[in-house]
Amino acid sequence: MEAQVKRRELFRLALSFLTVLPVGKDIRWEEGNLLQASLFFPLLGLGLGFLGFLGWQLSLFLTRSPLFSAFLTVFLLVFLTRGLHLDGVADVCDAWVVEKERKRAVLKDSRIGTFGALGIIFVLGMKVLLLAELRNSWYLLWVPFLGRVAVLELSVFFPPLDARSGLGKELLGRVPRWYFLCWALAGALGMWWWRGAVHLLKIGISFGIIYTLGKLLQKNFGGLNGDMLGMGVETGEILMLFWGRFWP
Repeated sequence: MEAQVKRRELFRLALSFLTVLPVGKDIRWEEGNLLQASLFFPLLGLGLGFLGFLGWQLSLFLTRSPLFSAFLTVFLLVFLTRGLHLDGVADVCDAWVVEKERKRAVLKDSRIGTFGALGIIFVLGMKVLLLAELRNSWYLLWVPFLGRVAVLELSVFFPPLDARSGLGKELLGRVPRWYFLCWALAGALGMWWWRGAVHLLKIGISFGIIYTLGKLLQKNFGGLNGDMLGMGVETGEILMLFWGRFWP
């Protein structure tokens, strides 16, 4: 019984961290809790994908415009997640182009610069365009899922930029490898069951690209932080939309 209560509390913590959905005010943020709650990130990704799918179907029914429906669906998902991951994209893009000694300061700066704004525009534009031309709208269920599995992958294989605070302390280098392996296997089996064995390649390539992104970030910054996990989420989502647009 106590274990069930613990799992429920961890699920609520993950829900409060990743979404704007109400979970009550009695959530306890203690060291290590978010690490354990990360096991539920991909599950919540599936939930977000389902809400996005419903939003897409409803807006398409009302507007009869794939492009406008794509815009509304992307806006819905950004609203549900508070734009949390887009903020990470902006910070990383701004910090990528400055001198090495200024990178950490830029990552911590709450202001958005030119490259950060361009990064957000690129991500949102890519999502809208790919979604508008999606050949199979059921791919929307997998889009947020792959993004949240990407968080686990980056957390398993890469060290934190700063282990003293933030997500670097909570997740990076600390997430158990089986968290990622179980959800990666679940995603691979789901794609195989849904679209056939050939689509297992999509999952494999996606995880390879996300891992390569992690290596590039580590080389450029010396480690990863929460902003870079946010960039991993957005990369995973764009990859899945890409597969749905060109290879349904």
